[in-house]
Amino acid sequence: MSEPVAPTPEDEWTAAHCRVLQRLFASCGGAGATAAEEGRVDDALVLTSLAGQFAWHAELLFDLLPTRAGTDAAALVARRRPGADDALDALDELARDEGAGAACVALARVVMPRLHAGVASASADVDARLDGPRARALTLIARDLRDALEAVETVAEAALCVEGALESLSARCVVVERALVAAGVERGFVAVR
Repeated sequence: MSEPVAPTPEDEWTAAHCRVLQRLFASCGGAGATAAEEGRVDDALVLTSLAGQFAWHAELLFDLLPTRAGTDAAALVARRRPGADDALDALDELARDEGAGAACVALARVVMPRLHAGVASASADVDARLDGPRARALTLIARDLRDALEAVETVAEAALCVEGALESLSARCVVVERALVAAGVERGFVAVR
């Protein structure tokens, strides 16, 4: 019987981001479905498109996790991550309380920029000659996040134009950000690496 293999910091980072992306898939998919039911077509299109991207990104990262004997990739992904899960809980609460447009504000102003920064940083640390699959996956994810941010920003700006929204939604975005900062996340979305 072999001893369980401890995950490397790279494995921890990958699993944590896989979890974050899976949660974002569920959050955006749920908020997008609600927006569609309410007739908020622009919000629904942006959020459901994002949900699809996040699901694909999560699959890309999951495929990078180790398959060594004694390593349970699914269990590694399933572990709750302080800060990241708290921030995503706050995002879900915001979407539930304030609607899809408000969720887009938090996505555009906190979640996606931080996620992009973390992925871009990890991508810069990978030598494509030594780990081509990881380099390609991180490059694709970083590019998609950057491009998707433009679409989310358009919906976020519209949500902020509603009277009183700037103050209330800004305060709610701080709650999402505070969860990350309180967990010691200096850059990106998870305090791993």
